[in-house]
Amino acid sequence: MLRLNPTMADHFQPRDPVTHPTPPALPPTGTQLPPDQSEQIVERFRSWSAQTGSRLLDLDGLLTTLPRDAQQDHTLAFVLWQATDAAIAESKGVPTGTADARFAALRRTLVAADGSTLAANVVEAANIICALIDVTQSRIDAHAGTLAATAGVSADLAAAAPLVKSLSMNAAMHRRLLERSVDPTVLAAPQLVAELVAEAAKLRTALEAADRERSQLLAAHAVEADQVALLRSLATEATEAAKLAAEKISGLPRRGIVSVDALPPPPDVATMIDGPWPALRSALVERAAKLQRAEQSLRHVVNTSRAALAERNELRQVVDAFRAKAMASRIGEIPQVNSAYQAARQLLWVAPTDLAAARQAVKSYQDIVGAHTTNATKPTTEKRSTSEVHR
Repeated sequence: MLRLNPTMADHFQPRDPVTHPTPPALPPTGTQLPPDQSEQIVERFRSWSAQTGSRLLDLDGLLTTLPRDAQQDHTLAFVLWQATDAAIAESKGVPTGTADARFAALRRTLVAADGSTLAANVVEAANIICALIDVTQSRIDAHAGTLAATAGVSADLAAAAPLVKSLSMNAAMHRRLLERSVDPTVLAAPQLVAELVAEAAKLRTALEAADRERSQLLAAHAVEADQVALLRSLATEATEAAKLAAEKISGLPRRGIVSVDALPPPPDVATMIDGPWPALRSALVERAAKLQRAEQSLRHVVNTSRAALAERNELRQVVDAFRAKAMASRIGEIPQVNSAYQAARQLLWVAPTDLAAARQAVKSYQDIVGAHTTNATKPTTEKRSTSEVHR
């Protein structure tokens, strides 16, 4: 027989009134109550007992998967309830009289069949029963959470299994997580369950990301011939652009043109496809990086070569625009202005052009035209001699 010292009621956490009916209270000993009021109190005890018994039966069907100590708590609650229900029935059967006579059965000490003390009275027993129900319910809730968590782990590991095989990676980790997912020690510890959930989800996420990347890299490798053809076209374009820029512009840095034929051959995917994905991934990523660097280098040559020619044309347009402005302001033939114009024109309309010297010449021409234009628009003040004033 399980025993409970009456003082154990002090050690239980406060009960949640939502999970079970609140037990009624007894009036102080010696309280004089009308028969109808005492009957109401006894009826409330009877109603509480009926609802609590139903609650205990509901919990009974949920305990089969819980640890033994949780089942023992429930058994103890059921034993207490039986003794309490018997005392309530006894009080109910007492003929209507004084309140103390009706409540005598509710106030007496409750004992088990072997004579051990269960509770000091029905009220204390009711409080202990409610506390035990709370403990059992919290364990059922926690266990339900564990079941849901482990179901999620199982789903993640099941989804990861084919990827582990096809990618030939993370097999040891997958096996370790499978073992932990059925380890009673792990499942009994919420912190370990939480860690298991996080690791299983992380493994699945990593494998799915690796699988997506593999699909992308293999798809890119399948059309590498198109990318190499683009590089050949770019190499021809870069060669022509660099040659034209060298003919038209002096002092440009020499730029190397990537030779597509000098690139290393692509990896033999057919011989590596059944091996571990990390090895094939490394080869494909390295190949893709080399092709990308080659394309960037060739486009840089094309862009910088064309940019130099574009700058020469822009400088020519600036010179023409300021020449038109100077002539419109009737300062174009001023020796200093015309000399600056001829200097800029001499640099820009010859090949190869010294672009740095041309920039400076164009700036000087702009400054001179601007200065003379400003002077030409200033109002003039006629100066008269003193003799003319007094004439």
